[in-house]
Amino acid sequence: MSRGWVYEGAAPSDERRREIRRTIGIPSVAYDTARRLRYACTVVDISQHGAQVHCSKADALPDTFVLLVNGTDAIRRVCDVVRRSPTRLGVRFRGR
Repeated sequence: MSRGWVYEGAAPSDERRREIRRTIGIPSVAYDTARRLRYACTVVDISQHGAQVHCSKADALPDTFVLLVNGTDAIRRVCDVVRRSPTRLGVRFRGR
């Protein structure tokens, strides 16, 4: 049984995530909770409880930040970083 987002395409055989992620590639905005720092980013894929975010300055983002998917408040999530590389973040949405 699948909950949340619908996966587009065949799931990789080595996939270990509990949730299906949807590939979207939507330009977005990330900012610190005090709204002092703002970064352009792209949501690479997303599920009900988290996402993978590409940001050229991913190392500069704090461990907790706010993500505006498509740059609007329509989809606004407070995120905790669970994986980090210089240009990619794996995040878990708070309260989900």
